[in-house]
Amino acid sequence: MKKFIIILFSSCLLFGSCNEWLDILPKNEQVTENYWQTKEDVEQILASAYHYMRETTDLLVYWGELRGGSMYSQYLVEGAKLQNFVLLPSSSYCTWAPFYQVISLANSVLDYADIAQQNDDAYSVEAMRSHKTEAYFMRSLMYFYLVRNFKEVPLILNAYVDDSAPYKVAKSTEE
Repeated sequence: MKKFIIILFSSCLLFGSCNEWLDILPKNEQVTENYWQTKEDVEQILASAYHYMRETTDLLVYWGELRGGSMYSQYLVEGAKLQNFVLLPSSSYCTWAPFYQVISLANSVLDYADIAQQNDDAYSVEAMRSHKTEAYFMRSLMYFYLVRNFKEVPLILNAYVDDSAPYKVAKSTEE
């Protein structure tokens, strides 16, 4: 009986201490619930979106000027394929990744700027609306370029928060 009480007591201590062990947060990533606290958090995400917008510049030049014949590429093999309309989907010129990185960051600002404004007294409603306007513009511009060049692309209007969001999204029509 004494042995049973000791085992019961030690198991209660063991299971009672599991709560802290299960709440360990990753050291190399931001947790969404802890991130959107200040105006600066929103501005950091917008700055990241502008960084990724710069990465789209080369693709936009290739898709517009190179494909349209305003400039010619005698050294770029993929550029020649693009000019002759024989480009394969596996080409580096067909990547949508930087565009969807901007869209994802813009969606995050649109979904979470309200929370940051409620948490930060120094973050005015006008500043929040200004940041959301920038995010709407970024998302719209990226979709404009994608639709102009590919006609049908997946339309994603919400931020990815966890793994419950669908990974593969069907293409939406041009309209």
